[in-house]
Amino acid sequence: MGSRDKLIVRMRSHPEKVRFEELVRLLRASGYEERQVRGSHHRFVRPAGGPAIHLVRPHGREPYCRPWEVLEVLAAIEESNDDRT
Repeated sequence: MGSRDKLIVRMRSHPEKVRFEELVRLLRASGYEERQVRGSHHRFVRPAGGPAIHLVRPHGREPYCRPWEVLEVLAAIEESNDDRT
């Protein structure tokens, strides 16, 4: 099991404890590119197609991403993996 797979397993088991940098690393490893940044809002797309992902960088006292954003990213990555096979 590679580091990408380990990261996915950890995110599935604890979506409330995922940092923004970890999500970005996973998206880049899955073929997504950061296309637009406006303040704390980041937009990721895959050049090969697939759903665009919008993330809000946590700020203030909250160090972790929102759990629903993490689950959205995992679902999009799983969908894009299904499209490849």
